[in-house]
Amino acid sequence: MNRYALLAAFLCASAAWSQTSSSSVHSSSTNCNTLPIINPSKGFTANFNNSCYALSFTGSSGGSSGGDSNATYKQVFYQVNPGYQLVVLGTFPNARFMSVSLYDGHSTLLSALFDYQIPPLSNSMTNPYVTGATYTSGQMYGLTVSFGGGPPKTVAAGCSTSSSNVGENVLDATQLHQGFSWNGAPGLPAGFPVHQSGPNIGGTMMIREYMGISTEAAPVVIVRQLTNGCALPLAQAESMNIISVTQSLSSSSWLNQPQIQAHHEYYSTATLSPTGCYPGDPNNQIQWIRSSDWVGRNNSAAAYASAILPPTTLQGLFSGQNFIRVQFPLPTTPSIPCASGCSLTGNEQVRYLSVEFLYAAPSSATSTGSSTTLIALNDTSFVLDPNRNVTLIVGLGGTPPAEVSAANYYTYLDLTKVAGYQNFNSVLVRTLLPNPLFDCSTFNVPSYTMEYNPLGGFMGEFVPTVDFPDGDNLLGPPVPPVRPNSCGAVPPPPTACTVTRTPV
Repeated sequence: MNRYALLAAFLCASAAWSQTSSSSVHSSSTNCNTLPIINPSKGFTANFNNSCYALSFTGSSGGSSGGDSNATYKQVFYQVNPGYQLVVLGTFPNARFMSVSLYDGHSTLLSALFDYQIPPLSNSMTNPYVTGATYTSGQMYGLTVSFGGGPPKTVAAGCSTSSSNVGENVLDATQLHQGFSWNGAPGLPAGFPVHQSGPNIGGTMMIREYMGISTEAAPVVIVRQLTNGCALPLAQAESMNIISVTQSLSSSSWLNQPQIQAHHEYYSTATLSPTGCYPGDPNNQIQWIRSSDWVGRNNSAAAYASAILPPTTLQGLFSGQNFIRVQFPLPTTPSIPCASGCSLTGNEQVRYLSVEFLYAAPSSATSTGSSTTLIALNDTSFVLDPNRNVTLIVGLGGTPPAEVSAANYYTYLDLTKVAGYQNFNSVLVRTLLPNPLFDCSTFNVPSYTMEYNPLGGFMGEFVPTVDFPDGDNLLGPPVPPVRPNSCGAVPPPPTACTVTRTPV
């Protein structure tokens, strides 16, 4: 037993035991100079899911992280230490989607679990994301992150996880990601760093939640000792630099900053990672392009297609002379979340869809560029006509005609009411978890490739059609565009080209 385990045992033996609820979560190690005694008749979760051992994930709206403002992204930093493992505990939210993602020191995905793949913490609890299940509050989940030391050598009384499903899902943090290497690629600049592989020293873990309406406490992470299976007190786990929520993504020594920068440069530079191009879409005044297959801390459940607007188009929009018109049929989506009674049917075409308006900062000699989400309209934001067609009108100063109303099946967004609208220059469509039988989503577009192709487009009639009419061309009810059903058709290979792209 190491000296920290001995200290914990001594403190536990000398204090009054206090039980905490297995569904509670805590955020700090305050008032833990005297640790609660381990109750040998209880298990790991009941003994250690309290503020003396558990560190809460912290985060905020996805919009503040360059993502979707309808989501929250909560994260912790970790450093690999083979004498320990991490136990993650949380409560299933009443939300449209959730996931747990593990990233390495390159900010690159190691593994992810989507909501329906995570077993509940115990056999008496349920996962609300299983097809046909309904949400019930207080249903917990658990999983383990391995640092390579295997399971605990022995398990002391009160430290067992045998009555829970914590060990059903084990995420491996020991090795750097496979793939996403530029080694041997042509045209690399002189002095470009070699892509590293091998052991992973640390990274981040993120829990995403989209369209949540419940108020469950934040998920927590507990450091478990492999010597005896018990938890390491949080103050010691933080002082040993095993877990933290105070690190910085841009400066943390727990992450390999030069490798992260090299990933950004390689996958953001058109000459190194070119776009696949076809002749432009004649029925679209923007050209949608799928994002790179590498995105820092990527959401593997999501695929994005985006376009940067030309300066001349932006001038007309900001002068109030023109509007943005976005038209598409909305794929079917789930009824979750709701107050009670709704569930996933398994027949939904996509789990989630949003149309987002961004500021895409350009790359420079010292920056690889970045994107800031101004606003994201989720799939419940749109007025639908009887055939599920969306006609979204966006204004940046002009007053639309009276015909632009929900009664006429229009959705109107006054972008000038959104903070930072003056920087707007890019549009993005995001899709989560399409049904395997639905091949018209952004997932169907190859990475860094134009959506449109000679057969009609990878998304077929579901691609958003965008133009920039003035008010005189918005009179009367909308007329949905007609597009071919080209989803799933395999076009000829594209040619490589250099185009302006939204930063990864």
